[in-house]
Amino acid sequence: MKNILFMVLSFSIFLLFSCSDKEENEPFIPVDEIISAKTFLIPNKDTKVVSTILNFKNIDAIDYLMVRKSGGNSYSVKIDRNELTADYVFNYVVQKTDPQNFRLILVAVYKDGNKSNDLSLNVDNRWGFFIRSVSRTARVTGSSMDGENFQTLIILRQNGM
Repeated sequence: MKNILFMVLSFSIFLLFSCSDKEENEPFIPVDEIISAKTFLIPNKDTKVVSTILNFKNIDAIDYLMVRKSGGNSYSVKIDRNELTADYVFNYVVQKTDPQNFRLILVAVYKDGNKSNDLSLNVDNRWGFFIRSVSRTARVTGSSMDGENFQTLIILRQNGM
């Protein structure tokens, strides 16, 4: 009986000391520290440059910004903290060897060695005539017919007709 009581008491003490509220090494959970004005980028026809404005939630904690390219030839660039600003204009010159669609992946590396979540910028590098937005128009006259449930005149005015 004493042995069982001793075992229950020692097991209870073990459980009491092994469980604590504080963890000494809490795992780092990355947050969205990089915010982009646009994530779908189309190169400028003349300069072949894609551009967006980046904002940072905690810019003082960032050591550098790492940019990698997913797809095509390998590309990697490190942007130091002293180059970053609160409204940083990020530019990438599209190369002749770049595929029609690829991603630029940005990661903030902090001074303590941790990393932020990836920010993916999608680049559409296709050239030619593409329809980017579609609107519904009933007919060329602009007159509505019985049973139509959308306003043709408003759509025609928005398109400049």
